Amino acid sequence: MSHPRPAPAFRPGQEIALLSPSTAGPALNPALHEQARCRLARAFSSPLVEYPTTRLQGAPPRQRARDIEAAFANPNVGAIFATLGGFDLDRVIPHLDMGLLAAHPTRFAGYSDNTHLLNALWKAGVAGIYGGSTNVHFGAGPSVDECHVTSLSRALTGAGTITYTDPPWTQDHGLSWDDERCTSQRGECLKPDPEEWIWDGSGSVSGLTWGGCLDSLRSIVARGLHPSPDALAGSVLILEASEQLADPHDLAQVLTQLGREGALERAAGILIARPPTSTFGWVPAARDRADMRAYFYAELGAAARRFTSCPIVCGLHFGHTRPQQVIPYGGRVSIDMAKRLVCAPGCA
Repeated sequence: MSHPRPAPAFRPGQEIALLSPSTAGPALNPALHEQARCRLARAFSSPLVEYPTTRLQGAPPRQRARDIEAAFANPNVGAIFATLGGFDLDRVIPHLDMGLLAAHPTRFAGYSDNTHLLNALWKAGVAGIYGGSTNVHFGAGPSVDECHVTSLSRALTGAGTITYTDPPWTQDHGLSWDDERCTSQRGECLKPDPEEWIWDGSGSVSGLTWGGCLDSLRSIVARGLHPSPDALAGSVLILEASEQLADPHDLAQVLTQLGREGALERAAGILIARPPTSTFGWVPAARDRADMRAYFYAELGAAARRFTSCPIVCGLHFGHTRPQQVIPYGGRVSIDMAKRLVCAPGCA
């Protein structure tokens, strides 16, 4: 198994493919999807192309796989975006011709359940982008978040460095998509506290990333579908939790399994994203939410420290958060503990 390599850099003006490998976001809220299309096309001065299952909820796995293959094989497509995450992309992966995808590497952006596809691409030698589902980060709210589109542009084009910092505000989610205001308002926003970041360890390291949503990784690792410990040697693990608010102790079992296999002792570093701590129907007090984040970091950190002394940084804004900074998947990320700096230089 070879290390992943970046797909050719996206050039503004190339076609952008919109896919629904998991849940069809456009079927859940068509207005949100149309707004995402307009904003995405404007942001990158590019035409958009859709496939038969992009707007089709509950499409058979084989049909979704054919659309993924068609998007990768399309010579006019320079980038591929998932419209949303979901829950059953693992049923699609067995139907994919990974040799075809590897022969036509294209920058794919998605997160959450799309961890399954990003992991399969990683193993096939194709690097991707963790983040960027269009319905969430282009369709919702009054505008596209500046730090999101900036980091996404740099990850797509390979031009410029992404530096991971606190945004001016943060939220676990916007308004419910059943609320007609979801396309024009943000909902509750909080001011992030930089003191909540955890910098555990020392030194300056860099490595190719692997990981993703812990809810998906539990299945991937349990079934042995992840890269081998040898392939992950020198990597930076990127880990985040979904909106399901699973018990951090259970999620930490992913790290325990990786540690037992020998992957953690050879890791260069670990990056853990700020986890969601509320749902549409349940919003704890601010102090309780801070305690929940601290518990999440402590559980994952303790599980990792059984096997590794590498730098661990907690509190980044990637994954299930907004604003979201995208992070390379199979691309290089650097960690400088003395400077308290995490960045993706060049993203090429």
